[in-house]
Amino acid sequence: MKYALILFLLAITAHADTTAVAKKPAVADTAKAPANGLAQGVREPKNQFEVGARIIYEILYGDTASTLKYFEDSVAPNLTKETFEAIRSQFSWLPRMIGDNLEQLMAGPVLDSTDKPIAYFREYRMANESNRRAPLLVIHVWFADSTTMKAAGAFVKSFLDSDKRIGNEEVWKTQNGDSIEIFSVTMVEFKEAMLMALNVYDDDTVAINRERALKKAIPIVKEAIARGMPKKAAAELKEGQKLMDEIGVNFIRRDPRLGFTHYKFAIAPKQYMDSTEFTQWEAAQKAKEVAGPKKDEPKAKPPSKSPKKSK
Repeated sequence: MKYALILFLLAITAHADTTAVAKKPAVADTAKAPANGLAQGVREPKNQFEVGARIIYEILYGDTASTLKYFEDSVAPNLTKETFEAIRSQFSWLPRMIGDNLEQLMAGPVLDSTDKPIAYFREYRMANESNRRAPLLVIHVWFADSTTMKAAGAFVKSFLDSDKRIGNEEVWKTQNGDSIEIFSVTMVEFKEAMLMALNVYDDDTVAINRERALKKAIPIVKEAIARGMPKKAAAELKEGQKLMDEIGVNFIRRDPRLGFTHYKFAIAPKQYMDSTEFTQWEAAQKAKEVAGPKKDEPKAKPPSKSPKKSK
């Protein structure tokens, strides 16, 4: 999920039954055969959690008819074979790699702008994923309320990316004494330049907006600068690449309204520098523009070449 230089979509908050698990179907060839047990008709789902799990297994191994029976009649016309195939293509690769046991990541009411419940969602992850807090993908199933046994819709949230990692999981202490759980520091590629991004676990459940995000993000960005992360990012640039002056902060959260997601912001120099630092930085930028590129200016590090194999 890429950054923009403005707030990106959604967010997240923990609710009930996060330890519930649906066992994978016992089949010899899960790539082709329909699922047994919960997912085939040996028994019907006993509760709403199992309905959501059954829907996921039917999308993986069943057909259109066997999947439709678990959705409300009012949405059935929109759920075609092509729709289910498109959903399946977004996540079927992961259970083939790590198994298809399901685990409910979170559940809760979907709220409108006045905090009035308008639906109920359940989100599932593959139980064998190694990272318990940052799944590669989540299957979101929603219902009219918390008790109905037919779903109103489903979709996949994918958090898989190919960004270059320059920092791993660790805990930072900011200047104000707060502990920040860093998931990773990455380089996000844009057409014009590279953005350094700080991916942070955020257990706060209060709704986040631009103002609140800046208050939380600026101390993290300052700590990254103090640790020399922008210099480390610049050292990773290939020939012709530039590093953006903005620094990305990605809050990995659970939102009470919408489920698991990433809140992504880009923090500008004027926001993470004090007034003196920004004035000096701005003057330096203008001086560079007037002077133009230096002929003897060192080039960015060229891409490394693989060693030749010996014959």
